[in-house]
Amino acid sequence: MPIRTQILDSGNFVYSPELPVNPAFSEYLTFATRVMHQWREVQEAWDRSPYSEDVRKRKAQVDELFKDFVKTFKACFSLRPVRQERMFLPVSRFFQRQYPIRDPFSILHCDVEIPLHTVHDFHDHHALARINAALAKDAPFPWWQRGTYGQPCYLFGEWVWELKPSEVGQSSEGLVLSFLELSDKHRQATDPASYGPSVTGVTSGADFIPENLRVLAWRRTGGKCGKCRGRQSLHFDYVKPLRPGVEPTPDSIELLCNSCYRKKHDLD
Repeated sequence: MPIRTQILDSGNFVYSPELPVNPAFSEYLTFATRVMHQWREVQEAWDRSPYSEDVRKRKAQVDELFKDFVKTFKACFSLRPVRQERMFLPVSRFFQRQYPIRDPFSILHCDVEIPLHTVHDFHDHHALARINAALAKDAPFPWWQRGTYGQPCYLFGEWVWELKPSEVGQSSEGLVLSFLELSDKHRQATDPASYGPSVTGVTSGADFIPENLRVLAWRRTGGKCGKCRGRQSLHFDYVKPLRPGVEPTPDSIELLCNSCYRKKHDLD
């Protein structure tokens, strides 16, 4: 299963939409973004052709530009001063305040060494729809940072999740199902009294059930047994065995706890 990370606010900020645009900062950000783009571009060229004389010269020039950039702006826009500056919101706080997000914004990043710069723009309807879908737990959004173990990460709900190597390449529906289950587990762990017993695993009790139908079945009952509303040892199952040649539909799939599943199939 994916791993919940702490990287959502790991150096990631948004310029506060509650404040007027700062022309001086906008000018700085344009410059910083251009420097970072050139630096990444030449690093990629160096990785492809480290013995090219032209690439060597370009790399030396851009490395000097990058060093000057860091030296000039580190005191103003590295991690400590940005954290203390009210015009920058940690990404999680911005999401909490602005969801659903309707206005264009950018995610900015800095760390102890590298000054603040743009890493992700959300400037059109499609981009805003994708980030809102991730916050609403409708679809995962690829996060720009890798996780602790170097694997791809996705924003889903209020967390960024890192995949395990065996999960890389999994379908979007499969990721949604994993993230929904894990989100439920974490909510139960923080508020067990109001949430009931924890989920101990979800399996498919029938022949292969398409992932998109399992997602719909989970959402229909909120991750609870469709019979008793229990949450432990859940199984996806066909409501009735499918006749040959009949395609499954969302209504033909149900989610059952282990007890209800065993009763249904006379396994006790």
